[in-house]
Amino acid sequence: MRFTSTTTQTIAAYFALLVTSHGIINHLPQTLHTDGAPVSQVERQRDGLDRVLGTEFAGVASFPYWDHIGMAGMGSGVYLGDGRVLTSAHVGCFPFRMHDGSFYQPDYATWRILENKDGSKSDLAVFQVTFEKSSSLAKLGNLPIAEAKAERPILLIGTGFTQGAKPIVLGSQGKTLAVLGYHVQPQRSVAWGMNRGSQELDSPVATSGSTGTFSTRCFTTSFDRNDFAGQAADGDSGGAGFSFNRELGRWELAGCIIAVSQQQPRVTFGSRTFLGDLGFYAPQISGAKVQLVKRPAGKNAEPIRARAAAIR
Repeated sequence: MRFTSTTTQTIAAYFALLVTSHGIINHLPQTLHTDGAPVSQVERQRDGLDRVLGTEFAGVASFPYWDHIGMAGMGSGVYLGDGRVLTSAHVGCFPFRMHDGSFYQPDYATWRILENKDGSKSDLAVFQVTFEKSSSLAKLGNLPIAEAKAERPILLIGTGFTQGAKPIVLGSQGKTLAVLGYHVQPQRSVAWGMNRGSQELDSPVATSGSTGTFSTRCFTTSFDRNDFAGQAADGDSGGAGFSFNRELGRWELAGCIIAVSQQQPRVTFGSRTFLGDLGFYAPQISGAKVQLVKRPAGKNAEPIRARAAAIR
């Protein structure tokens, strides 16, 4: 399914590191009581993801990179392998925490913000962490990075705020007529969501944080009413967007979550998640200094402004 990007819409950018901190808002199949409380739902963790992939997406392999996504300060991070962690630049350089509770200290001297072709800063950064050969991190291999998404389904995984137990519903006389979205509650966990398509953006996305202002080449996903659809929330910045390459039969890292469209602590259908397009920045991630891929100029010269998906 292809989503249309409203690239002319301006969304105010807000970001402040005000607080420290179960992630992705996920529209799961569920039976509702008349009061809107879910009777049951598919697990939002790794086991639930593998069950969904096995039943809903024919020919798609089980997901092998769950342990690569962890917490980085008040945001998320993606372990690339060889001691490298990818995150959103506005998140900052912090210890990387895995699901098993292990922490890995960063080498602050290795912090590097990825740049655009004109030398401006993107909202993507890479840093090194130190680890023992016997550690959990040492068991993880390298992540393949997608060269092209071709509007494939995008699997979002983050460690930010999660959704409330009850959805936002439209009702009449005690009966639920429709689910409109979900409330966001300030609890963090690793969670996933699967969006059936993505849309490349002609204009860069502008975000800001305590460390500066950024402009990033992005693609976006839309939170629709399909089962298992996902939307990033506060604390998911630095999280991952994966796509499945059917030709090679493997999952690849396609994007890094940097921003969201929602302004309030709730997510409604139609909200968008903005991800830095790693196809443009892959040469810098690997350390090679080569020019970024050129992209045809779009009609919208002004950058799209979006709110960084940071804990407020």
